[in-house]
Amino acid sequence: RRILRRAARHGKVLGLNQPFLYRLAQVVAETMGEIYPEIKDNLALTTQVIRKEEERFLETLDFGLKLLYEEIDRLKQEGKTTLSGALIFKLYDTYGFPLDIIQDISLDHRLVMDEPGFQEQMARQREMSRQSWKGSGDREVQEVYRNLMTRDLKTEFLGYETLEARATILAVIRDGRATDEAQAPAEVEVVVSATPFYAESGGQAGDQGTITTSRGWMLVEETTALPNKTVLHRGSIREGALQVGDQADLSVAIDGRTATANNHSTTHLLHGALRRILGEQVKQAGSLVTPKRLRFDFTCFSAPTRMELRRVEDLVNDLIRQNLPITTEVKDFDQAVAEGALALFEERYGDQVRLVRMGDFSRELCGGTHTLRTGHIGLFKILSEGSVAAGVRRIEALTGPEALVHLHHQEDQLQALTELLKSGVDELPLRVEKLLAQQKDLERTVVRLNKALLTGGGVESIFSKTREVQGVKVLVSTAPTGEAKELRDLADSLRDRLGSGIVILGGVQGEKVLLVAVVTKDLLPRFHAGKIVKRLAQTLGGDGGGRPDMAQAGGNQPDLLEKT
Repeated sequence: RRILRRAARHGKVLGLNQPFLYRLAQVVAETMGEIYPEIKDNLALTTQVIRKEEERFLETLDFGLKLLYEEIDRLKQEGKTTLSGALIFKLYDTYGFPLDIIQDISLDHRLVMDEPGFQEQMARQREMSRQSWKGSGDREVQEVYRNLMTRDLKTEFLGYETLEARATILAVIRDGRATDEAQAPAEVEVVVSATPFYAESGGQAGDQGTITTSRGWMLVEETTALPNKTVLHRGSIREGALQVGDQADLSVAIDGRTATANNHSTTHLLHGALRRILGEQVKQAGSLVTPKRLRFDFTCFSAPTRMELRRVEDLVNDLIRQNLPITTEVKDFDQAVAEGALALFEERYGDQVRLVRMGDFSRELCGGTHTLRTGHIGLFKILSEGSVAAGVRRIEALTGPEALVHLHHQEDQLQALTELLKSGVDELPLRVEKLLAQQKDLERTVVRLNKALLTGGGVESIFSKTREVQGVKVLVSTAPTGEAKELRDLADSLRDRLGSGIVILGGVQGEKVLLVAVVTKDLLPRFHAGKIVKRLAQTLGGDGGGRPDMAQAGGNQPDLLEKT
């Protein structure tokens, strides 16, 4: 990126104001493609990525250069030769200027860069980021959890095969401390020897359910895991007590697990559909899977069109209707990848991995829970798609009953519109288009009538309210408009007619009041329009101000305008 931006800047110096470097990708492919076939295979993506990077940098380059050259001019006028570290940091942090670009320009103008000042700004930003991280949800591991990990407690996960299990309570945590026993209604975290509860991981929400012993039971509201895979069951004891060493019956809430599994399986289908419709360059960049909804982030350097998203949605629903079998097997990592499995976060995988297949359509390495067949998902509906970062897009979607509820709500909204507009569903777009056209016509009519009123007899009526106060002509009046521009134009017109004096106008628009005051030039030594209008606005529940010759203010008590 630094090399590319440096080249883009030199292209700018040569008068190349549009992206041009991306064209070289074709030349490189033709020159080196025989030896490195990957260059040819990825030519379209490479060209697209380079062009997007050029476009983004050129958008900020002009603003950054303007800022830099203004500072250089100022330094020359003041006879100084050092470019401040604060400005260098702003160019680097806000406008994406590599330091060597700033250095080149500084040398061209015989200026010295304040590098110590720049490093001080960088250190301050790093400290702020560190403090922000420490204050976030990714807290440092608390002492009680470190102690658990040193005890090397192991939780065997049984949740792939069953939703119920019997296990021994190994630890109970209450108020951040380990305890042998906790009683209702305590909020606790419980560690057991084996569990069917899936701990939050890989974007999939943890399971909920119950843990029951002969002494009492707790409602598990959240399941998480420590770095050493010890599983924590968080929740509240609803009855009796839980004690270390007790035998416990664990039961996962089946509705939540089923909905979560359906949504997780859908993300695999969605990933495959995006790659098929948008191209193999699409890669998963994150996800969130809960019983209620799913979120899927993916790499893509341009926004998918509405029709492309429709094709993705149709393909996923077609795969659901095919009722493809979903199978899992444990394999060596290298073997699974060789068979075509997508490895999304390679650094997290061990030698043995879990391969999830959905018919012949999808093969991904995944440790999450899934449904048995795609048909169990029922229905897939995309809610939204948008950008979350440079080159990263996000899809929010629903499945099954939640998707059906959403569609029913949309139908209800559509039905309400048809009744309100007295139109059939198919005629709604044309009906709304006609209404918008009528509204624009009416708005133009209102503007025309206001203009006629403000330049015709209406002006005479307002001008007739002029009176003289201690030798100064003063015109104070309400106006038939609350539009700022119209009110200012009217005030200017009246001031010109006065020749010498003060004009104060007030207008109402909805629940708001607008005041405008103007003072002729000969009276500026004695009167200040900003102070006048500010004082008046305060009586109307507002504030404002401006220049000595013209100022405006607002208020929220239109009923007091006449009195004011």
